[in-house]
Amino acid sequence: MSTTSIDTKNSILSSSFYLGKYYSPNRDAKSSSKRADMSNDLLVSYDGKALKKFAKDITKLSYNGEQSNSADNLKSKINAFVSIYNNYTASAKKSSSEEVVARASKLHSLTKKQAEALSDIGITINSDNTLKISEDLLDSVDEDDLKSLFSNSSSFMKQFKKLTSKLDISV
Repeated sequence: MSTTSIDTKNSILSSSFYLGKYYSPNRDAKSSSKRADMSNDLLVSYDGKALKKFAKDITKLSYNGEQSNSADNLKSKINAFVSIYNNYTASAKKSSSEEVVARASKLHSLTKKQAEALSDIGITINSDNTLKISEDLLDSVDEDDLKSLFSNSSSFMKQFKKLTSKLDISV
């Protein structure tokens, strides 16, 4: 039996690929049809862990131009981020845990502080605290603008990583 490996350095990967990576080993949590069969407590935990994995992954990128497809993969990761963030928002909203609700509130506050920067790259914040992405605007954004918001040295990602390090609790 042969195995096929994915050349992640030289391939353009989809947001679905990254969703699977961030939700691993609970990949069913990325699918809205399968989420319906899961307890909300599990979803809060899975979504928190996925956000934490995203934050770790996005900030360890080297952004040194070695990969010709790095902008496309970065945009796929950002699409995955929006999906995970929205999943977390939905599951936290249904949680009976005051701790989960408080952490979600802190995450939403941080995101709102970055509303202008997010809007500049095509991500807007809806009234229910979910995010909406404009693919056209995201596709037109310069890679350096994406890097400045999502790099390890950005204030937003430093705070985001700190918050997400506390999201993967079990309730």
